[in-house]
Amino acid sequence: MTKIKAPKNASKGPAKTGAVDWLALVTKEPSVGIAQVYRVSTAGGVAPATCAGQPSVISIPYAAAYHFYGWM
Repeated sequence: MTKIKAPKNASKGPAKTGAVDWLALVTKEPSVGIAQVYRVSTAGGVAPATCAGQPSVISIPYAAAYHFYGWM
């Protein structure tokens, strides 16, 4: 797994939490034919620094583009 910081100009999302990191996931053996997954163009999704004062269920809205690649 490789994490890449979201660009500084990425959308902070509707809750203004900030954009979660982009990800590159590559498997050594394909799972159901999937070999690579990329999460890019994120908006929102950063969790609070602490759970103190939060409700028992926390929902953080975010959006992202996911790209799936399989073995050929």
